[in-house]
Amino acid sequence: MLGIAALLYAWGMGHAAIHPYYSAAIRSMATSWRAFFFGGLDTSGSITLDKVPGAFWPDAVSVWTFGPHTWAAALPHGCCTGSYGPGPGRSPH
Repeated sequence: MLGIAALLYAWGMGHAAIHPYYSAAIRSMATSWRAFFFGGLDTSGSITLDKVPGAFWPDAVSVWTFGPHTWAAALPHGCCTGSYGPGPGRSPH
């Protein structure tokens, strides 16, 4: 069931609707260590995100690894969907 959920999530990953503000920050974080650490919207890190930078680190690493594609920014979310497991409070038996 989890594999099916991950497959369905990844099916349209290239057409994911990522907010332009956050996608620009992810691209910036993928090009500059300073922007990566502080969650900078620009490469110098002077304009920062309104969220915790660590929430965007997996996305930035994926964009740094695979290039500035929409699917690359959405890839960590698909991996988290597929690795969720049986769920909290549920026994695997």
